[in-house]
Amino acid sequence: MKWNLEEAVWNNPMMIEVTRFRRRYLTLEKSNAANVLGLGMLVVVVVGAILLVLSTGGTVSPISLIYLQTALFCFTIPNAAHAAIAGEREKRSWDMLLVAPVSHAQIVAGKYLAVLVSIAVLASACGVCILFAGFTFPYTDWPKLLLAEIISITFAVLVASFTLFISARNRRAFTALGIVLGTLLLCIAILPAFWALLTSGMEAFTEIGFYLNPFFAISQVDRPYGSLRNGGPWVYGLPHAFLYLLLSVVLLQWASMTLTFADNEKRFLPQPQKDA
Repeated sequence: MKWNLEEAVWNNPMMIEVTRFRRRYLTLEKSNAANVLGLGMLVVVVVGAILLVLSTGGTVSPISLIYLQTALFCFTIPNAAHAAIAGEREKRSWDMLLVAPVSHAQIVAGKYLAVLVSIAVLASACGVCILFAGFTFPYTDWPKLLLAEIISITFAVLVASFTLFISARNRRAFTALGIVLGTLLLCIAILPAFWALLTSGMEAFTEIGFYLNPFFAISQVDRPYGSLRNGGPWVYGLPHAFLYLLLSVVLLQWASMTLTFADNEKRFLPQPQKDA
């Protein structure tokens, strides 16, 4: 399935998804209680971060707020994107979408661009707090701060791509959400903890196992010392952005190529036939 930028973006009828997403999640119009609660929690977190920076008198490192932003990405993006395609199947509107004059690539692109809006909104809100902390913190290293922000945002792009991919391969939105959150927990927390135990005392091997972990990468940008850190941004930072974006492209292409996988799902064990 080939992607054409003009077809997937500029002349894509599925760009209406961006408007639908904005109405559903960024306004009170057509919002349910869960969406209102999520939007309210986002406002509380952002306002709380600003008040924290103000109350501490410039002692909050802006890097610490990037950790918070990355953690928010891990929860808000799956919540926003898990029903992008699986939800269409639940609402019985998927079959109508498949027979509409749009390609699979256009469907995926429209859904994905709608999720990117949420990333832009959250990154902008957190960016205000990060910039404020950066100007008030006396030891702000702006190149490091920019590099850490690049890691965080490109990781968010990867989470969005993975969530859309999982949503495309499931018939139930709640199942897709559980798979995404479980995978993030496994890859970011559980597996690194086991790897740290297995490689205790072997720093180089520990760093290799943690390399794609965004929180670890941000920490190394903040403290560029050690065996694998001598290359500066060419070891931690820019390679992560490249790998996250590359994986995102692969997942999106895979999703468009197997968009109807869940529709053709077969049982592993055949149902026993009833006697006539």
